Amino acid sequence: MQQGGATAKLRGKRVALTGRLAAMTHREAAQLIDELGGSVVQAPTRDTDLLVVGGEGLPLDDDGQPTASLRAARKLQSLGYAIEILSEDAFFERLQLQEDPPQVRRRYTMVQLSRILGVSRQRIRAWLRAGLIEPVETVHRLAYFDYQQVSSAKMLADLIGSGLTPAHIRESLSRLSRWLPDTDFSLAQLSLLQSRRQLCVRLEDGRLAEPSGQLLITFEAEDNPTLALAATEKTAEQWFQEAADLEDAGFFEQAVDAYRAAVNCDPHDAVLQFSLGNLLYSLSDRAEARGHFRQAVELEPSYVEAWNNLGNVLAEMGQTEEAATALRYALHLVPDYADAHFNLASILTAAGRSSEAAPHWRAYLRLDPHSLWAEEARLRLGAAPAERQA
Repeated sequence: MQQGGATAKLRGKRVALTGRLAAMTHREAAQLIDELGGSVVQAPTRDTDLLVVGGEGLPLDDDGQPTASLRAARKLQSLGYAIEILSEDAFFERLQLQEDPPQVRRRYTMVQLSRILGVSRQRIRAWLRAGLIEPVETVHRLAYFDYQQVSSAKMLADLIGSGLTPAHIRESLSRLSRWLPDTDFSLAQLSLLQSRRQLCVRLEDGRLAEPSGQLLITFEAEDNPTLALAATEKTAEQWFQEAADLEDAGFFEQAVDAYRAAVNCDPHDAVLQFSLGNLLYSLSDRAEARGHFRQAVELEPSYVEAWNNLGNVLAEMGQTEEAATALRYALHLVPDYADAHFNLASILTAAGRSSEAAPHWRAYLRLDPHSLWAEEARLRLGAAPAERQA
């Protein structure tokens, strides 16, 4: 960091902040601006020089409109005042602050993203297939997401969950893109959201239908559900999206049928096999779940999450050695796969093989030291003394 040049740029500048910052808190940003010769103001006024728009999530209020500070700055600009609006990235780049803090550099797996957002992994996979989110890196089907993606996905989910329509959010995002042309607000995501199938509704007689009234699924009996295709034949992708919607709504048995229909449309898609296996596993149908996980790894031997889940279900079925083999293969594919280390350590510990489990508990602590699961790992290792040996 070149402190002198940066200080000269901010000396005497009045800076306002809006939205949540990704790199630091507002208080930390205010301290930094003060150190570099500037001062932070509560809201943009006629003598404000800069408005910095935070990069965590979207700079929208609860009503889906751009924040009051951003609207005020735009109004001042239209009146001829020399206030500049910068994204957080552009602001720090101008200050030559290129080094990202640890929380921004960190990457999150599908499991961690699911925990953070409170969204099912099946829903996140549906978002992936629909192009709503993209991992920053994928290693053997194990997707990694950065902090920016986590916060943006949560903001979108919260806005839509609060009742705002995608069209409303799209209009706001269009305005943001015009006002902050150096920032990508992913308008394509919202067009995809608009085109997605609406959630099915349950009729009084138990059948499911689209809001238009078109029937989708019928059931002949509780123990023998059969699938009735709509008049228009659906693709595997459409069945996958429908299954995810049904699962989110809590209609798990119906979601299984929709996943099966997707698999029937494309039996060679490893992700479909994996998704069906996950739902069956959650419904305690371990034998069938095991079969679909095996199908997934046979179709795609480098599918590391499928190896991990296969290991879990094998362990629960008492096949300890086969389970350990599957999890070790997952770690062969991705040595720093925290979930696989945790699961393998748990299986070995349960089998009375604590010495074999210890390196995996330590690996998990190294990779995910602050979670609730880390506390279990510390307990298993015998708390602090074992950690000091790591």
